[in-house]
Amino acid sequence: MEKLDPILSLRGKVVKKPLSLKLTKEQREILVGMLLGGLQIDSDEQRKNHMIKFKFNENSGMHSALKRHIYEHYHEWLHPSCKMDDNSTQIPNSFS
Repeated sequence: MEKLDPILSLRGKVVKKPLSLKLTKEQREILVGMLLGGLQIDSDEQRKNHMIKFKFNENSGMHSALKRHIYEHYHEWLHPSCKMDDNSTQIPNSFS
């Protein structure tokens, strides 16, 4: 029991590590291509935040394929409100 006490006491502690995501080389290349194609970025200079909004036409087969590709590459970066539910198989037509 003495050996387990230090381990069991760690269960209640929450270690807060800052989340630091970095774009992969492929993700950066995709963004550059999309920016050249007209993708827009909203910037908040005061907070130094940037938001990229992806919007897709739900009636376009090409947009459907592109939407799935983009979602798969950037799903960890998406705002929680834009992520698919566990019960859903539909990728939203717009996400940021």
